[in-house]
Amino acid sequence: MVVYSIVILFVAMISLFLVNRQNATAYINGHEENNQVNFSLFGLFLIMVAFVFVTGFREEVGTDYWTYKSIYEMTKYNPLDNILNFDEPGINFIIWISYIIFDSPVTMFVISSLITTVLVLYGATIKKDNFFLIMMLYIFMGNWLNSFNAVRQCLAVAVIFAGHALAKKHWIIKYVIVVFIAMLFHQSAIVMLPILFVVQRKIDAKQIAILIIGAVVVSVLYQNIFVWLGATDNNVEYFTRQINPIRVIVNFIPFFFCLFVRNREAFFEENKFYINMALINGILVIITMYSAYLNRITLFTSIFAILLLPKAIATLDVKNRNLITVIMLLLYFIFWYVEINTSGNLLPYNFIF
Repeated sequence: MVVYSIVILFVAMISLFLVNRQNATAYINGHEENNQVNFSLFGLFLIMVAFVFVTGFREEVGTDYWTYKSIYEMTKYNPLDNILNFDEPGINFIIWISYIIFDSPVTMFVISSLITTVLVLYGATIKKDNFFLIMMLYIFMGNWLNSFNAVRQCLAVAVIFAGHALAKKHWIIKYVIVVFIAMLFHQSAIVMLPILFVVQRKIDAKQIAILIIGAVVVSVLYQNIFVWLGATDNNVEYFTRQINPIRVIVNFIPFFFCLFVRNREAFFEENKFYINMALINGILVIITMYSAYLNRITLFTSIFAILLLPKAIATLDVKNRNLITVIMLLLYFIFWYVEINTSGNLLPYNFIF
């Protein structure tokens, strides 16, 4: 826990420094954009190093640690075969490069973490919202911890997250290319193609009703889904493991919080992409709550909440904004603390050194 605490304090300190620096600049220049930050490349570099150092140089941390270590050992001598066969060539290319640089699974973890972190930081800085809040939510909502386990999927998520601005600007062809690149790391990224068309629509009661009905229908079809995915008596427990019900509540908070912002109609229109994504994420969590395996699909949709919540909080007056920020971070910290202590084999943390 000490290692994670140091990272949180370090990232909080650097991101607060960047926010305060921008606030001072805005005050001097007579601007009032106090929720924006002038990003320092050096500050971002320090944050990147903190995330990559802890995620990359770990030993036996994460439920999937041994799985990826085995993948590396089995693949390092012939990664080109998998690349040419188009069998998620992204991770195989990383294994190939890792083997050339320094033959160790640690190299693979470091490179994977580096790519993931750089892409996430890029996606987080596109609109220059409250960077401190974005980084704290990235940690406390579990997005960072996910990269300790679902390495390939988090690489795909990072690609989607970094390229999501293309979808917002209706650059369909370019967004399809982004999804295709994400699929090089994990084929589940294809789910973001239909989601793209849903998040572009104006949300209304009819659309919400259709999504809820769809969630109910899919929920009762789990048995057939598991058979289709190849579940057997030996692995069915992995497929049918129920997630913590608290996650359902936590994943709906961003959408419901937006119902209470000022000038709601204008806010919904301006942030349609993120609000629809938050609703879809909540629906997907309900659909997959009885399968930890299927629930991993929500990694693609849940990460956008770290951009939505700062936008929603920024609509409040300064007094309420500060109070809500403190309360929200405190509640998400409690959620993170429970998660890190009860799932993912994340404790105790051990360095490879």
